Amino acid sequence: MSRSLYLTEHQHLLAPSHNGYAELSVSVTSQGHKYFSNDFTTHTYYEQSGIAFASAGRSKSTEVTLNKIVNKVVTDPQVIDAIYRAAGKTPPPDVAGVTVPASVATQQG
Repeated sequence: MSRSLYLTEHQHLLAPSHNGYAELSVSVTSQGHKYFSNDFTTHTYYEQSGIAFASAGRSKSTEVTLNKIVNKVVTDPQVIDAIYRAAGKTPPPDVAGVTVPASVATQQG
């Protein structure tokens, strides 16, 4: 599993800005069968307004970057589809991923 999170800080006259980067490897497995595996990455830019302490900006920048990568994973249709299939369930038809009935998915192994 690869994962990384980093921020590059740029100091400006009144407050810093941050470029953020996050990478996360996600796998959905059940009983030795891998239903999904993929790497997710995201880039963010956060700039504070007004005079602020650098530590507060780092916290907010980290929050923004982590929220973006987590949202990217949990809203991915293929991840949602894989979680249903790993649980032996058929995904609902409104999931825009690769919807395969649970019985077919488990037969394919």
